Amino acid sequence: MRGPRPGWLEGPLQWPVPVAAVLLAAGAWVGLDLLAARLPRASTARLLLRRARLSVALTLLVAGVVGWLHGQLEALGWDLPGDGQGIRDALLTLGLMWTLLRLKSSLLQKLGREEGWWQGRGERERAAALDLIDKSVTGLVALLGGLA
Repeated sequence: MRGPRPGWLEGPLQWPVPVAAVLLAAGAWVGLDLLAARLPRASTARLLLRRARLSVALTLLVAGVVGWLHGQLEALGWDLPGDGQGIRDALLTLGLMWTLLRLKSSLLQKLGREEGWWQGRGERERAAALDLIDKSVTGLVALLGGLA
């Protein structure tokens, strides 16, 4: 019988587990949640921290698992394109872009409900301004993500 491969955790079911990725994702979720809980209920920062939990935690989990899986497959002799670190970095960049776009949508929803900001402006003017902000931020995130 072979011993465990490096990087594998021998559990009761003998399943390979990328422990660091799971712990990092769970820690990010809990950390963002605890930080958000310290802020006032109606604050924008609390809204954004709560909104970022899912995308940050999933990004860390997927990037960690894919990087770990890449290393495991290479250890088995598979000839894979690229290196694990490059793939992990690309996934982290995509996750950051996803998080920024999620935050953008939350901010635009909150801005759309903000009456003081829109006094004296019609509904069409409000919709056009929100659409312009939406497209500008999306384009900027896409440009920065492409450059990364």
